[in-house]
Amino acid sequence: MVHPGFGAVGLLEKYLGSHFQAKMGRSTDIHLAKMLVEQAKKTNTPLFSASIVGTPGMPEFETAEEYVIWQRTVEETRGMFTGEIANQVFGAGEAERVVPMHVMGVSAELANLRQKFDDENEFRFVPLCLASDSVGSGSFKVDHGGNFATALAEAPEYMKLMLEVTKLAADDPELNNQKMEDFSLNKQFQT
Repeated sequence: MVHPGFGAVGLLEKYLGSHFQAKMGRSTDIHLAKMLVEQAKKTNTPLFSASIVGTPGMPEFETAEEYVIWQRTVEETRGMFTGEIANQVFGAGEAERVVPMHVMGVSAELANLRQKFDDENEFRFVPLCLASDSVGSGSFKVDHGGNFATALAEAPEYMKLMLEVTKLAADDPELNNQKMEDFSLNKQFQT
């Protein structure tokens, strides 16, 4: 599950921004995510559930405090919506295994995928993140080139998985006839 924008910033972007993030549902497509997980199990491709946030404070940089806040938030929400989605997608008991991921730049990257005009048709996607570095206390010594090389080395296995799932999704009548769920804050305010 990916949370590119949150709180007041997300609301302002929705109504005033040059691009707005229309729906959390685009990154919470349960049926498509389950297809991905099932195919990964069949091909023994490592996959795990993560709750990912772009940096709360700034587009590219986080403080140690913000990182701790996100870790504690994920721990708490394992027993709520985040855990419920993890159990639905990965199977019973997965809620306790959801890991918090704090990614530099994910906000801007996902905004490009999520931006949409009012008259534009929705489209489905499942974000797949290749975890290449656990920064933690090594924040001052990050080897971005090394991290990128690690991700590139793992990419072919996951590219094959994504192509297989894309083919399965294209031929899945249930998926193609299913209305996408709306998890947006805007929808919550309307109900």
